[in-house]
Amino acid sequence: MPIDYRLGGYLLALLIILNLLLTKELAIKIGKNLLQWLFSLLVIFTSPKILLTFGIAWMITNGWSYIFVFLGIHFKNNWLLGIGSAYQTFLWLPITPEKIVTVAISIWLGKLFFPKDKKLQARLLKLSPKNIVKIK
Repeated sequence: MPIDYRLGGYLLALLIILNLLLTKELAIKIGKNLLQWLFSLLVIFTSPKILLTFGIAWMITNGWSYIFVFLGIHFKNNWLLGIGSAYQTFLWLPITPEKIVTVAISIWLGKLFFPKDKKLQARLLKLSPKNIVKIK
């Protein structure tokens, strides 16, 4: 699977916009908070429970289209091949927020599937976007 560099571009654009709109000190604080938030997101998404929910969320947002393409080629079904490849073409556009949607669905599934895991619930609660703009 090829590496998708769009997320890095989005983050760079966000940091440039923050730098233009805010004072330098405030932009640096928000940028640091954003990087800490992304690091905590990475730490949380390496746990087996969240990897399971991420896999399910990926199948909901992307996986079905790969299955459609495979089945369309295998059974020579143009309808499946057309729907799957059209959706994949849409996903590779720079304006598609599918990574954000996949992560959001994964977090929601983590809260839904593992409500008794207090440690995981506390970590997921820290992922609130409100924590990015908090100034300490």
